[in-house]
Amino acid sequence: MLHFLDKWRNSKGQREVCVTGIKVLSDPADPVVDIVFVRGLNGHRESSWRHENAIISWPEGLLPYGVSNARIMTYGYDANAVNLDEFLGKVSKNGTKQHAQNLLEALASRRSGDSEQSSLSVIVSAALFPLTQHKALIKSREWATESHLVVLFESTRGIIFLGTPHKGAALALWAKRLAQAVGLLKQTHAGILNQLKKDSEELDRIQDSFDILLRSREVSKLPPIEVKCFYEEKPMTGIGLVVDYKSATLPGNVPIGINKSHREMTKLEKGDHGYDMIEGTLRRWIEKIGRQAVNPASPGISPAPDVSSARLDVTTSSDMTVPMLSPSSEGRSSPSNSSSRSSFVKIPPGGRFIINEKLVKLPFKFIPSSLNGRESKYFQPREKELQEIRSTVLPFQRDSDLLTHRSFLISGLGGAGKTELAFRFFTQYKEHFDAIFFLIADSESRLSEQYSTIACDLGLTETSDKINQELCSETFRTWLGDPVKGAPESQEVKTLIKWLLVFDNAENTEVIQKFWPGGRHGTILLTTRNPLLASPELCVTGKLQLQGFPNADGARFLRLRAQDENPNDLRTEADAKDVVEWVQGLPIAIDQLGRIIYSDRLSISKFREIYPARSDLFGRLYKGYNNDRNLVTAWALNGLYECRRDTFALLSLIAMLDPESIDHRTLKPRPTSLNADGSPMTISQHIAYRKRLADTSLIDVIRDSQDVRINRVVQDVTIDMTVRHGSAASTFNEAVNRIADQWPFLNKNYVTGSATKVDRWAECRQTYPHILRLMEVHAELTALNVNPLASLELAELLLEAVQYRVECGVGHEAIPLLDAVESIYKPGRPDSPALDEEYGKLYRGRIGLAVSSKNTNDLLQYAQLAWDIEKERHRKIGHATSILAVAYNDLAMAWACHGDWERSIVLLTQSRSIREELPGFTRDKLFSPLYHLGLIFHHQGKYDEAEEVLNEAIKDREEVFGLEDAVSLRSAALLYARGNVRLSRADQIRNDVRKSLSDHMEAVSRARRSAGANNRTTLICQYQVAKVSAKLGKYETACDLLGEILSGSIDKPTYHRDIARTSYLYAQCLRAKGKDAESNQELLRSLEIHNRLRPQHKRLAETLTEEDINELIPYDYL
Repeated sequence: MLHFLDKWRNSKGQREVCVTGIKVLSDPADPVVDIVFVRGLNGHRESSWRHENAIISWPEGLLPYGVSNARIMTYGYDANAVNLDEFLGKVSKNGTKQHAQNLLEALASRRSGDSEQSSLSVIVSAALFPLTQHKALIKSREWATESHLVVLFESTRGIIFLGTPHKGAALALWAKRLAQAVGLLKQTHAGILNQLKKDSEELDRIQDSFDILLRSREVSKLPPIEVKCFYEEKPMTGIGLVVDYKSATLPGNVPIGINKSHREMTKLEKGDHGYDMIEGTLRRWIEKIGRQAVNPASPGISPAPDVSSARLDVTTSSDMTVPMLSPSSEGRSSPSNSSSRSSFVKIPPGGRFIINEKLVKLPFKFIPSSLNGRESKYFQPREKELQEIRSTVLPFQRDSDLLTHRSFLISGLGGAGKTELAFRFFTQYKEHFDAIFFLIADSESRLSEQYSTIACDLGLTETSDKINQELCSETFRTWLGDPVKGAPESQEVKTLIKWLLVFDNAENTEVIQKFWPGGRHGTILLTTRNPLLASPELCVTGKLQLQGFPNADGARFLRLRAQDENPNDLRTEADAKDVVEWVQGLPIAIDQLGRIIYSDRLSISKFREIYPARSDLFGRLYKGYNNDRNLVTAWALNGLYECRRDTFALLSLIAMLDPESIDHRTLKPRPTSLNADGSPMTISQHIAYRKRLADTSLIDVIRDSQDVRINRVVQDVTIDMTVRHGSAASTFNEAVNRIADQWPFLNKNYVTGSATKVDRWAECRQTYPHILRLMEVHAELTALNVNPLASLELAELLLEAVQYRVECGVGHEAIPLLDAVESIYKPGRPDSPALDEEYGKLYRGRIGLAVSSKNTNDLLQYAQLAWDIEKERHRKIGHATSILAVAYNDLAMAWACHGDWERSIVLLTQSRSIREELPGFTRDKLFSPLYHLGLIFHHQGKYDEAEEVLNEAIKDREEVFGLEDAVSLRSAALLYARGNVRLSRADQIRNDVRKSLSDHMEAVSRARRSAGANNRTTLICQYQVAKVSAKLGKYETACDLLGEILSGSIDKPTYHRDIARTSYLYAQCLRAKGKDAESNQELLRSLEIHNRLRPQHKRLAETLTEEDINELIPYDYL
């Protein structure tokens, strides 16, 4: 070791004296941004960034030519952990706090001296950054009285980390031991070294605070901070990897490797892959900053102060460089595997928070808009029932004393007041809970939507991941089992959030079981009309069968709603009790009667004179009506139908739609809307009809949004009455037309190149529940032989919904929609399509599902059928269409999946020719034929031709959508394909494996920006990153990525082929790490899927090969 020390000392001569402070390396006239390089442990302000063959550092000699509109600075400070030359001076005893403050003051001074210059910054940092630069940003935010320092926090827009340890570094321990061995411990700043130890408490605390800082920018309406991590790929002689892949990686950030050692990775030169990646990252960020400065009101972008220019800060160690930037698509994102972990983060005192990927203030409430902010509408005290619930679920017992959640089931007739009782329990005892989730549980799709929204609101998943509802739902469900609350920076230990979860209007035991939280922590209330829901499977700890109001309470409530409350009027009291007895004390019936009595300007006694007995109410109804429970609702609706036809027509339309939230714009009169007397309907008339329905408690109008909801009892009775009165078909058809007006159609007038664009997904998400409801109503009316129905129009909506769900990566949800369409198109039905064109739409839907599931047989079958139909249509109309081009492309893909390359190429050539002849042609519309041609060349082993074709398609998209195209998943698909080509060619061209890794990582980034971190396409791209990592021998990295993929995958047959190959690769990587037990488990998982999907080629675990797995996906496409 002494020999090594002498060699190190003499190789460079005396080490350079530490130079501190800011030095400007490049200062253009009008900088857009400041880039600040901050060196790291034992580094030097300039030589840390200088290649051994260069005279000056690359930030000074190269970078100004790549980013000419940036002011570039470097910062030096005395943080030498080991100084080998005693006579050059003692080690600075400044700790991270002092270094951070010095850095802030230096930057602030530079800014004050250049007030007209740049105001935004990017930091490039190396090894010591987590301690110095993290701390600097944290302090710049905390020192609120120092306005010049707060501005630094607000203006920082990005960070690049080069070999920066976020979990400590082996170098610290090595340096300390080396210093001790040669008697130089007196010159080792032990505090800083201890902070660098792996998983050290101080580093954890600083990292936690930095995480909070990043998340707090969203709360502060500041632009996010872009983050990019780079790590070393080569070990240092005698030491190994100083900062390994895991230590250099922030959660959710896909890191990039630099093929140098820890010491050399900051010393770059022109042509180095690492330099190209850093310069490219900085250029993209600066371009984005420039766009934001021009258009600060862009959606999701809050303008930073003084956006005339941005500052980029750069921090490094003696041998490492790290850029830091404000968040972009390459910035921090929620981990794919967030479902399997709950973040426990220390936070500053003075608040209660949930912390995952963002900071959420407690108490947290998620309540339907129909309940939020309102008083109970018809709730009577029910103190006995409230106490029964309270005694079951409160006070809290220790979780260790519980076998399951504290849960209580409230069952009863529709309109019995179950929702009101649950709502009153929440409002009366809300102080006992940190978080309350009041969910409408009538269907699986609605629960999935709500669980997904909550997962995003809590920061468990990214907002862009909401489209993957199954994954988001599982993430939130798992979190409920271990809901960690952030604790202050005191001695407080880990605590769990006390939550209340309400499943309101639950109908199906299997659905509730699917969403039932794990663990045994928390309180659950269920309300239901279904007596079978109280089955043993749910293991509820308390039950209540809710009855109607007692006569006295019901009479009081009736007088309240009728506004007939003279306290000394004994006759009114007696009449009210009689009426309550007629309706068995049912709250909804009492409420409706009371509001009708008031609206008709009657008293309760006058009402009794008109209807002396209960039978007189039945006398007003149609013959054969005998549903006692819905007597008052039916009576009220019958009165509407007889006397207020226009009001009844509006209620009928509402009943056809999703009951929970109907946009008021969906219901407003159209230019063709007529009143019952044939006159045009005005807005004021429409509002009057809606007011009548709300005043009589037949609907709820949400005050803020004016959106509408309807009770399911009223909904059911209304549809029954429309059937009896013969208006069901016309009302249903009107509902279909109104929803069709709101849906962003893709296929009605299809234009090549318009598929998969994600900007339409938000509109689809709002309208999708109404399509599901119309599908349900259509089945009900069809069973009752109601016609003529707008079946073909509904089928078109359903096929659009199929496309939407497939694009979102949840193709399994399309299966019941396609089945419903097929039942509509079934031959022999009166409304079956007269032309095969409608079947062509169905076949395209089946093709989308087959593509999603990689079912090659179904794909060929339906692609051939669709092609036949389009060819015949082309013959009849005499000209080509976009759909014909798609049919050629789909059939080419199908034959490619079966290995018929020549036939596929012929079909793709024809598809291209058709596209080029269509009106409005642009080259980006050649995506599909070029993409598949590149894939075919790849499978044929024509790697150069494949790359050439794919490069052509990539260039086409860049010219239309820009270098960072993420308007759809198509750029990700092209990068994925080119990365696969380069990986296959890696044995011939050595550098191709790294180019392949770069392509696949960029594909992950593009897919994540377009569709979210857990979209199926994103996960498939991430699989290829793992595959390349495994080829490079980085099994730890590959295992991390593959584990995340499997955690994010939906375990449905539609996706089993992808799961099988992921598990197989995972098994190989685990075995390479010596983890045989885990490897065998994954191998068996892959084997089971393989043998089920290829029954004619069954294998044993010992005989299963990579070639067998590849046969599951013989044609690898996105």
